[in-house]
Amino acid sequence: LKTGRVETREGLIAPLFTFRRRSQLDLGDGLVFTEVEFFDRTGPGLPRATERRWDFGDGISAAETNPRHVYLRGGVFRVTLTQTDAATGSSGRITRVLDADILFHQGHESGRAQRYLEVVERYDFAKLGARDLERVFTLINQVEDAGAVEQRLCEAYAALGDQGDARARGRSLARLGEICLVETENFDAAKSWYRQLSASAAVEDQREAWFGLGAVAVAQNDAAAAQSALAEAKKRANPWDAAQARRLALLEGDIARIQGKRDAALKAYRRAAESLIGRSMQQDELLRHAYPPRVQNFLLRREYRQARQELADWAERFPQARLDGYYTTLWQRVQLAQKHYRGAAQAGDAFVACCPGDTYAAECLYLAAVAKYGQDDDAGALERMERLIKDYPESDKRGEAEVFMRKLREK
Repeated sequence: LKTGRVETREGLIAPLFTFRRRSQLDLGDGLVFTEVEFFDRTGPGLPRATERRWDFGDGISAAETNPRHVYLRGGVFRVTLTQTDAATGSSGRITRVLDADILFHQGHESGRAQRYLEVVERYDFAKLGARDLERVFTLINQVEDAGAVEQRLCEAYAALGDQGDARARGRSLARLGEICLVETENFDAAKSWYRQLSASAAVEDQREAWFGLGAVAVAQNDAAAAQSALAEAKKRANPWDAAQARRLALLEGDIARIQGKRDAALKAYRRAAESLIGRSMQQDELLRHAYPPRVQNFLLRREYRQARQELADWAERFPQARLDGYYTTLWQRVQLAQKHYRGAAQAGDAFVACCPGDTYAAECLYLAAVAKYGQDDDAGALERMERLIKDYPESDKRGEAEVFMRKLREK
């Protein structure tokens, strides 16, 4: 922050401000973020009704008295503080030059990505250009839980259209679809984003879009739509690419699972598993037994996002887990904890239809009923409890189901 000189000052009110470097975050490859604190030093004679507006010279503004700001790139910025007396309408402004290219000397405080994101998440991303949005993407990748900010950022980048980098826009649309599918269960919005992506000129974007639309159809237990998406994805897939072949096999297995075809699903999942090379059977067993306690631990600590990620990793490494009753009950419990009732109900229904003789089938059906109750679908909850008592009379869930049914009928 080289000069800090006053460039202009005008108006009846004479505002004054100072600033200081607080920290700097260097992510390598020239990606340096500078955090600056600004202080309103205007004299005490200013009326209390004064309104403030800070313009930081990069398209972002604020109305706080002493704001913090993060510059996403280097350069010379003209920072303006405008103050207005609401009673008289009098105003004044001052502009100072700020150079964000100067690196800190040794001994200055270094910044952490989480703290920087706490400032950046308040920005109006629609006012940022493609270059700055891409830098925010880089910052978000350093933070573990930035879901809401990431969604706003992706929407801003998608809105750039042809102004932004086509590849980055494709990634944004794909990520928006994934967020709506997995994190918010807004299936209509997920379809909308994936359909926008399917209109891209790039084959890889089209392929990603059809894989996404297939995943949405599976989540809705819509086998016909999933089959159609699979056919479109196959047209755009490279049969010699192991990663793409694996995704096709996984989607085939998911379709067979929601159709209740356990053997066909197992065959497809095994084909997907065979594409993972370089693992020994001993490593497989160690890994497979490590996942359940980790998921349980996250559930006990109410760290549901981490639990869901652990389950996703489990199914990615061991596709057959999708046909595992214990895996399904853990998935349902995470969904219920996050109030994703529709996903919990559909997961349980699909599993029971595919693997009715599994040890955990009764529990899956019970959790599906709980999810239906969470959706205010008492009839759906009652129907599943009745099925549980009829089809699994020896289950240890029978007693809970009977109590649940009595409460529903009294209600």
